[in-house]
Amino acid sequence: MNSRYVYLSVYLARFVYGLNWFSTSTTLPFISESLHLDPLQTGFIGTAFYLGLIPFQFIGGAIASQFGPKRTAVAGLAVMGVFSILSAYSSSFFEISLFRFFTGSGAAMFSSPALALIGNLSLTERRASITGLYNTAFGVGSGAGILMGILFAYPHGWADLLALDGALGLVMSIIVYVSTMKISFKSNGIGNISGSARRFFSGKVYFLSVSAAISTIAEAVIGQEFVYYSSIRFGLPEAYSAITVASFMLTGLAGGTILSRHFDNSRSSFRYYASLVVLESALFLVMPLAISFLTSLILISLMGILTSACLSILYSLVMKSGKREDSSMYLGLNNFIQKIVSFSTPALFIFLGTLYGFTFSWDILGIAGIAAFLIFAVKEKFESVFSTGRGIQGS
Repeated sequence: MNSRYVYLSVYLARFVYGLNWFSTSTTLPFISESLHLDPLQTGFIGTAFYLGLIPFQFIGGAIASQFGPKRTAVAGLAVMGVFSILSAYSSSFFEISLFRFFTGSGAAMFSSPALALIGNLSLTERRASITGLYNTAFGVGSGAGILMGILFAYPHGWADLLALDGALGLVMSIIVYVSTMKISFKSNGIGNISGSARRFFSGKVYFLSVSAAISTIAEAVIGQEFVYYSSIRFGLPEAYSAITVASFMLTGLAGGTILSRHFDNSRSSFRYYASLVVLESALFLVMPLAISFLTSLILISLMGILTSACLSILYSLVMKSGKREDSSMYLGLNNFIQKIVSFSTPALFIFLGTLYGFTFSWDILGIAGIAAFLIFAVKEKFESVFSTGRGIQGS
């Protein structure tokens, strides 16, 4: 086995995974028009993807623990690809909602197992760099997906885009399968799956999951609501809004490579991580100043860099906090917790902004991010995952 081919195939698959996340974001008006949807139904299309994504973060981790991360990741890519193609041929609200649900389910089955696969191939001291590149591939894919949406923004373009993304998912499932054929896996058994879950919660690894809540919030709010927010806040044209959101994804390249690599070499990794989380939270407090295309582009690009860096470091710490066989389950549970936050935050942002003004929304979310990290920091004072192999787990 040549591990370089494994890394390359997984990173390319992660790029295609990112494309599928935002396939409907900029083409949503045309989907609504084509399928004769009302505003509530239109809004539910994105929610359907998340409804599939959330439970299968956990389910995918459990399946990977039993059948191996490579089989689960390949199966997830195939499921994502098939149902993205079926979404392209939807003729009703029910069909596209159902197919987007299963597209999200397949995406979740790929995400954590694929990271566990390459994370276990790497040396412990390189995990932040490995996860950084993994998140970078997602960010670049997501940004490309949003920009492709602009190119496919015509009456039947949304179907062509979904079909293309699905076909790429199927191709990548074959490529990942071939590149990982020689990787062996020994089943953990049902008992060890439940044991991994118990260790995650009894060891309070979920404190790690909440430490980067601000990054999860940023992904959800910027990715799902910024186009709408900027249009009603300062009348930014949709194309400019899409470019701004794409910049959030694409600038993650710097965060996922340079900043996460510095974490691996940092003398005080806890302080380094803390500074990134606090700085990103502080950016939320100044986001009300983004009242033009230029200021939005600058602030959101900075937020994209920090989001990718924080999440990359988080994933490496989650893997570090458990045994090797715990990786898939730990990452699945971590992502499950994060997606719960992702699911609720966009609606909260709009709700608070409508009632009390969007300055209040940004401030509340920024303060919440700092508070979540402080909860983790108090735990770290007694049990450090930064200085020991499994400090936060305590066992």
